[in-house]
Amino acid sequence: MSQHDSSLIDAADRAAIAALLAGMEAAWARSDADLLADAFSDQALFVAYDGSRLHGRTAIADFHRRPFATHLRGMRLAVRMTALRALTPDICIVSTVGSPRRPDGGAGRYEDGVQSYVCQRRGRGWRIEMFQNTPVRE
Repeated sequence: MSQHDSSLIDAADRAAIAALLAGMEAAWARSDADLLADAFSDQALFVAYDGSRLHGRTAIADFHRRPFATHLRGMRLAVRMTALRALTPDICIVSTVGSPRRPDGGAGRYEDGVQSYVCQRRGRGWRIEMFQNTPVRE
């Protein structure tokens, strides 16, 4: 990770945010739309690779059900956190690079894309409030 603000967020919170991303990878590995959507808040905004705007956990789950049952089945999500910056002790911006991977480890439709997240502490845990995925074309 190249950038972080250690004055507002501690190691435990950084680990919790990393675990949130790892949970998304696990959801992809299981092709589980509900598990994926669980990383997001009820009011989350999700901007997909194609510019689709989804509002809320239910819409995020519904958007992923068909692809997980068809062309994304067997794909794995690979993301790497490149930056974490706290805006407040309870809100941070996370930047990642990554993309879906075929079972053989090769890239899917696009090479690594760039993702931006706004995460907020909710009770004892963290949830994604906003997500934007930007594909990087060859």
